[in-house]
Amino acid sequence: MNNPSARSIVVSIIAVVLVLSILSWFPSPKVKDIGRFIVNCVLCWFLFKGKNWDRWVFVILLTLAGTMALFVMANNPQSIEKSIVLYVMSFSYLVSAALLVFPKTVAGYFKDQSTQTSTMICKTCGRELNVSDDPLSVDCGGDCWGCVGEIEANMGYGPSLEKVRKEFQLGLRPNWVEPKEQTSD
Repeated sequence: MNNPSARSIVVSIIAVVLVLSILSWFPSPKVKDIGRFIVNCVLCWFLFKGKNWDRWVFVILLTLAGTMALFVMANNPQSIEKSIVLYVMSFSYLVSAALLVFPKTVAGYFKDQSTQTSTMICKTCGRELNVSDDPLSVDCGGDCWGCVGEIEANMGYGPSLEKVRKEFQLGLRPNWVEPKEQTSD
């Protein structure tokens, strides 16, 4: 995951798969085309997330699709426009399959992804979430309790204000300032 060129290759392959999937619908999409597109989106998501099993599913499917396009061109003479489209599809699928197999940088992307631990951080302050010895790191939907609690307490939300006061007394929030009473105009 640390290699930007590997990520670029994977994102490019995903773009090729999704664009060619959409282009295959024309002139009008059928239910099977929409279903295939949804399956492609799910597989592309797993590919982007670095799932090695999905990489090999893609290699097999892209190789089959590229080979089938060549087979169709060889056995059924097409108009020049259809032939060009089939050549582009075949070439794109086969190159994408090769890129998933051969470059070491891409293989490293999937290795890094599978061994990487999923450390989540607060979107507001960057604190690591769910740290066992840090009560303010509790995950509140992507933000830590340290941020959410302070915001809610400052807005005057009773339960949060009460809890934040206790955390202040325990020394967990040394810089916290009691909110001023809000007067209604």
